[in-house]
Amino acid sequence: MDTNDIERHWNDFQKGDESAFRIVVEYYNKRLFYFIKGRVGDTENARELVSKLWERLLKSKSKEIDNLNAYLFRIAKNLILDEYRIKKKALSFETIDDFSGKLGASDVHTYDEEELEEQLKEVLTSQEYLIIQLMVEGYGYKEIADKIGASSSTVANKLTMIRQKLAPWLLKWKGK
Repeated sequence: MDTNDIERHWNDFQKGDESAFRIVVEYYNKRLFYFIKGRVGDTENARELVSKLWERLLKSKSKEIDNLNAYLFRIAKNLILDEYRIKKKALSFETIDDFSGKLGASDVHTYDEEELEEQLKEVLTSQEYLIIQLMVEGYGYKEIADKIGASSSTVANKLTMIRQKLAPWLLKWKGK
């Protein structure tokens, strides 16, 4: 099955064939999930965004769509951007004092800002640490990619690896 077949199924769905929508979902669901997960790094969050994507597509049933593939990935990109805007607002702190206020003073009482930086530098490579600094400063994947001379997907993959590296460290850190 190719995209022309899928476009036909989309047109059939728009004409009232409910089963045709299932074929469209089955064709695109996995690709869209991995596209989104590669950018948000979190499986559960990616699943939620894919669900939102299908809801938005259903709302577009009566809309004329020239290229369904492009339309779906545009929705995905917009959902990802919305997600980053929400996260950026939620994480708009600049100093370790602000950070401790968000977590609770007991979570960070054993480290000051310099000690925290040193601990992070021990856990992360210099490139990973730079990526984290740029993320905290509010740069997006593309901007970070330009600054470190890599692709946006490389930055997304690095952030996933950083999250995996930091997860056990954060548990240990919170326990101190």
